[in-house]
Amino acid sequence: MTFCQLREKDKTDEEVLALGKKVKELTDFYGVPLVIDDRVQVAKALDCAGVHLGAMDDDLEEARKVLGPGKIIGATAKTVAVALAAKAKGADYLGVGAIYPTKTKVITKRTEVATLNAISLEAKLPIVAIGGLKEGNLEILKGSRAQGIAVVSELMEADDPGAKAGRLVKKVTDLLR
Repeated sequence: MTFCQLREKDKTDEEVLALGKKVKELTDFYGVPLVIDDRVQVAKALDCAGVHLGAMDDDLEEARKVLGPGKIIGATAKTVAVALAAKAKGADYLGVGAIYPTKTKVITKRTEVATLNAISLEAKLPIVAIGGLKEGNLEILKGSRAQGIAVVSELMEADDPGAKAGRLVKKVTDLLR
């Protein structure tokens, strides 16, 4: 599962919508689905591929009503119980973590890879490992049930984000076979 997520926690819906229009032009050009973090109405207005909702965000069932059956809805899950509830409410995939501490969240509670694996086994949904993942620490996921990773800082802080993304794709592909 490859897509780009636009995640802007500190901007208004109007600001995210304006930025989202620019990002969507790029993702459409490259054929990469765009998912908006937290903002169902913005995802709808942009006709994005979908939305990702954290535990404190909009309701998954309501998001499905707004976006319709053809859109991706992701949810964050740190426990099997939360994962199963998200699946029951219509989640298409789960973001599981934080595997490592991360700068993109103020409070980070680590999630063990064993918990990620248990969530995958019980929920039977695609799993994206999230939180503090970098090119140099991905080995922790070897043999895990993750189907992909989410990265922010690793790309945003790279001198050459394109080259970094290429290396990450290769390493993740090799690790998660």
